[in-house]
Amino acid sequence: MDNRRQERRLKEEHKVTLVIISEDKNPIDDKTYYALTEDISTSGMKIMTEQLLQIGTLLRIELSLGGENKIIKLFGKVRWVEDLYDGELFTTGIAFTDNPPRKIMNLIEHVFKKD
Repeated sequence: MDNRRQERRLKEEHKVTLVIISEDKNPIDDKTYYALTEDISTSGMKIMTEQLLQIGTLLRIELSLGGENKIIKLFGKVRWVEDLYDGELFTTGIAFTDNPPRKIMNLIEHVFKKD
């Protein structure tokens, strides 16, 4: 995979809760999916999940920053998917989209406090 990202990415494992949403940010169904982050930046994250998410899928995300006992609620969009184990486990790239500045500030504080 070509890595063209310019911003800092932290290789950290955090619990993630995902809900598939429509364009108007309402849940499409009542299903909740779970994942773990592999890395995170201020513009997106790479997750590992058992759920195949289609490219372009819109998501409501709850990112649990374990060591800080903080949950950041965000919106995102699936950008790419890689099948790791014959449809049983996937890595998925998610870009954060349409988030208020205070949510992005929470991410910036987390990503850059690790110096």
